[in-house]
Amino acid sequence: MQEVKYLDPVQRLYCALLNTADAVLLAATDTEMCDKTCADLVRDALFQAVWIGRKESKGSRLTVIASAGPGTDGLADFECGYTQPTPCLPVAVRAWECQQLVYSNDELEDQKQAPWFDFLERNQWRAVLSVPVWRSGVCWAVISFVFAQTDMFDEQSIGLCRRVANLLGHSLDKFDSQKRLQLRQAEEAWLARHDPLTALPNRLALDEYLPQALARAKQNGTTLALGMLVSRRF
Repeated sequence: MQEVKYLDPVQRLYCALLNTADAVLLAATDTEMCDKTCADLVRDALFQAVWIGRKESKGSRLTVIASAGPGTDGLADFECGYTQPTPCLPVAVRAWECQQLVYSNDELEDQKQAPWFDFLERNQWRAVLSVPVWRSGVCWAVISFVFAQTDMFDEQSIGLCRRVANLLGHSLDKFDSQKRLQLRQAEEAWLARHDPLTALPNRLALDEYLPQALARAKQNGTTLALGMLVSRRF
């Protein structure tokens, strides 16, 4: 983990990006990958909060996948307000709906007439940026970056946030490819050792398992019974 205490804001953002890369590479599951991403970005950068969410097929709110920072524990009860006109929706919801990066350098001011204004004010969510995370070619979620100060998003910081989302998406794709490969290898290993019609072990399985069974029987002083079915074609 890189030391970020004495770095300027831009350098801290770059360090956060590097640490995020480490986090996603070391994660064993997609859930752990998202949790580590949010936690590292809040700890190492200037963000007040970072969270990842998506809208399910039913319901009017974004389901939180992972989060870190003040206020994120209340996101589960935060109604997205899909009944409101689109320009009045929170940044995260608009990013999900249009499937592109959306940000506000003063979300608190932009949402002062919205029913969720109290939530934003209570948690001091001022500058907010949300960007889609693409997984397997579809918008899988949006990741939101929150500052407690206004006017924090410029061209450079926006680019870094986009790179975090891209990194997370590419890592999720790689994770999915590895899982598919492991599943395919397991299927091939099973097919190689079983008859496809009866699903019973075949000659290869017998050659592999019989020596082990004989060794266990000898070690335990027990007998071993072997049953075989032989089909005859007429």
